[in-house]
Amino acid sequence: VFIYFEIYNLKYNREGKTNFKVKYTIERYKRGQTVVEKGIDKLKRILFKKGKEKISSSYIRTGNSMKSEEYFKLDISNLMTGNSVLRIEVSDITTGEKAAVEKEFLVIE
Repeated sequence: VFIYFEIYNLKYNREGKTNFKVKYTIERYKRGQTVVEKGIDKLKRILFKKGKEKISSSYIRTGNSMKSEEYFKLDISNLMTGNSVLRIEVSDITTGEKAAVEKEFLVIE
């Protein structure tokens, strides 16, 4: 899966650079899932080794502009099939401000 997003309103540090951290997480979409459904999902993973429930990573970047275009490729081949959600959180290291976005999607075989 290819991911593209834009970051705006970054602030410059004393050296005239922007510094920010990007953290992304993909996980099973579980809103409204009952305790029994969660237990069944966990049992399926243990018995059938059907993949991971969560993928997560982060990186820190330094730039020369108050905006940044970010893109990367994620390997989701080991992610469990079904509804998932991608969450991207950006932290401006200079100011401490954070912004996040979530997007739901479906993983199929």
